[in-house]
Amino acid sequence: MRTFFADELPVAGALLTLDKNETRHALQTLRMQVGDEMRLLDGRGREALAKLDEIKGRNSAVCRIVELKELE
Repeated sequence: MRTFFADELPVAGALLTLDKNETRHALQTLRMQVGDEMRLLDGRGREALAKLDEIKGRNSAVCRIVELKELE
């Protein structure tokens, strides 16, 4: 599963817009499509399972948080 960084991870069910660099990597390098799953890390011990929900041009991707958990 592809892994990306996000400054903040919202609660399950919420939407999160990836930053420009992460979006470009996901869409242009990895060729991800709506519905693809990804793992998000916040660098503070939290991890989220998310799905790509919407693509807004080349520099904006919105994902929906499916599950949020604390890493051990």
